Amino acid sequence: FEAELLSKQHPELILEQAREVLMLRSLHALRDVNSLRAAAESDTPHTLELEEETRRDSLTGVYNRAYLENFLAREFENSTRHRWPLSVAFVDLDNFQQINDSFGHQSGDRVLQATARILRGNTRESDMIARYGGEEFVVVLPATDAETARSICERIVLAFRNTGHVIGSDNAKVTISIGCATHSAQTLFKNAADFVKAADQALYTAKMRGRNRSVPFDKQISGEMAHIG
Repeated sequence: FEAELLSKQHPELILEQAREVLMLRSLHALRDVNSLRAAAESDTPHTLELEEETRRDSLTGVYNRAYLENFLAREFENSTRHRWPLSVAFVDLDNFQQINDSFGHQSGDRVLQATARILRGNTRESDMIARYGGEEFVVVLPATDAETARSICERIVLAFRNTGHVIGSDNAKVTISIGCATHSAQTLFKNAADFVKAADQALYTAKMRGRNRSVPFDKQISGEMAHIG
């Protein structure tokens, strides 16, 4: 404290001055803490917004592949530990390259954006949608058994059949193919990579069967179709 030790002032006055100095310093410290807290609170929404942007695909607004891989690894671990089912659907637009070749990439981008909207409109809030790459999307269905997953996939396929897209001067239909796999007591996968690979194999089967359909993973059938391909 700023007080002269040899001062002739009364000791009580010195103590009073010291208390005043201490109070002022405490008030300054409290003001600094409040300012830092306010700044941190004001930055939190912005920080969260930036974090969310890094998780999203810039074109379609759904999650990107990097976030998908982290999310799926976590859900796969939870599914294995708690022994509840987990399903994943691999979605691919049929003949998408023809749209880009015939009408340009801007028309293709609009179809991809419409695809994201249809997927969001035909899945549940608990489901996670991500763009895997190009015209491929993945839907993760937590705590979802094979039968429920099949029903959701069929609903998505039907929604695409019934949706028209304005491409150039035409009102065209864009169909999709879906391969779905379920990690459960009936079919256990060693890891998330094998799990996604199974859904991809089911997608390949859907393509080989003529597209515009949903196919659940079957180890025997996928093996046979891969051998034919």
